[in-house]
Amino acid sequence: MARRSLLSFWRSGRRLLRLTVKLAAARPAPKPAPARRKPGPKPATPVPNPGALDERLHLPKGLRPGAALVVLLHGCGQEPEALAEPAGWIALSDRLGFILLMPRQRAENNSQRCFNWYQSGDTHRDRGEAASIHAMTMDVLARHRADPSRVFVAGLSAGAAMASCLLAAYPDTYTAGATVAGLPAGCATGVISAMTRMAGHGSTLSRADLTSRARALGLAGYTGPWPRLQIWHGLADTVVAPGNAGELASQWCGLHKLDGDGVATAPQFGLHRTAWSDHRGAVAVERVLVDGLGHACPADRAFTPLSVMAPTPVWAAAEIVRFWGLVKGAITDR
Repeated sequence: MARRSLLSFWRSGRRLLRLTVKLAAARPAPKPAPARRKPGPKPATPVPNPGALDERLHLPKGLRPGAALVVLLHGCGQEPEALAEPAGWIALSDRLGFILLMPRQRAENNSQRCFNWYQSGDTHRDRGEAASIHAMTMDVLARHRADPSRVFVAGLSAGAAMASCLLAAYPDTYTAGATVAGLPAGCATGVISAMTRMAGHGSTLSRADLTSRARALGLAGYTGPWPRLQIWHGLADTVVAPGNAGELASQWCGLHKLDGDGVATAPQFGLHRTAWSDHRGAVAVERVLVDGLGHACPADRAFTPLSVMAPTPVWAAAEIVRFWGLVKGAITDR
């Protein structure tokens, strides 16, 4: 009995072995290892980044060569998207087809994550953060074959102050700009003077002084055209005094060699507009003061984003792209 059981077990084992061999033979042969690819092109030269900033980029669907480029600079403590999305810049990028470049500040550079608009090492041409933003700009222009004659910069708060410095440092790159709750370029040289200027205190700066401070940030002896500028400021702003909008307008009128008090239009929807035109009749500088607006950006149905959301009938980003000439007529919906 034991001998028959052992023989039966041995025969079953042989059948299992033959079945295993057949199954193994029926399996497809393993695919040969893919041939090694030839080395591709060498990586592009790294973009210079002396200011140690990060880069965020939004590309609209169906991007075509020759698109405009908008550089957007966030406020203190913000992520770039926290400004771009609710303020409507991403929606406008998708609608109008422009590239949106959003440099991002690091806490290692500034504990409040503000752009260092008051440090000479970060605001002059080819220095620090200004040089980093400009290098990003030139890289995006080249990589995406954007239009070098349509390069714009806008910012909020510290980003607006840096935007005015960038326009002054690189007037040969940026076509036009816009500031929301900003300050004149080169108006501060350290933390104390920055806080003083933000509060609207300190000595009054003449147009000539403001103009020379802006010129000092860029090319010595520059005689080319200066970027056009639209200035937005809330009349209830307690962080950056509204008087800074007046000094900013005075500075850019000085750069454009425009005299006079400008042409003011009747207030509408709480907006007080004053425009200064060049000899051809084109508006070179426009200041828009907003009733009841604190330290924030008007974004049609909301003031965004440094304070709580509140109703407003104006969409600053849409007004800005119209001023730049990226769209004709008003945009009234998202």
